[in-house]
Amino acid sequence: FAVGISSNDEKISTGGWGPLIGDRGSGYHIGILRLEKIVDFYDRDIKLGYLRDLCFSELGVNNEIEMRDEIYKQDFTREKVASLCKVVAKAASNSDKYALEILREAAKELVRLVAYVNERLGKDQLKVSLIGGVSKIGKGFIDLFKEELEYQCSNLTYSQPM
Repeated sequence: FAVGISSNDEKISTGGWGPLIGDRGSGYHIGILRLEKIVDFYDRDIKLGYLRDLCFSELGVNNEIEMRDEIYKQDFTREKVASLCKVVAKAASNSDKYALEILREAAKELVRLVAYVNERLGKDQLKVSLIGGVSKIGKGFIDLFKEELEYQCSNLTYSQPM
């Protein structure tokens, strides 16, 4: 989600509606995108490679059918899905193109939320920081976020969190 503070100290937030109706750009969203990518490639009989292998290792499974069984267990929580974003970041740091696609999509979603906050605040020059779980998955994600911020909102600047 994105949050901004207006000149009269009003808090403006966008996104963060939770996994059922809108948690775009979150660690959970990245984990879901990764699982979706794996089953999409399986359905099309395309080998996913490194990202798939990391996922299976993390989940302790050997194939897509076992993965499906694992993720539908009662103890497979939202937090477990969110933790899968670290595996995506690891694959991306090894130049896995599918992992990079997933992280880029999440970065786009976060910047979209930032743009909404900026519109509502009516500011031209806003400093933007990335905090929370996804900010901790690595410099690669922060770099993608900064690139997307420059592309979508060139009037905004990235600032390290305080």
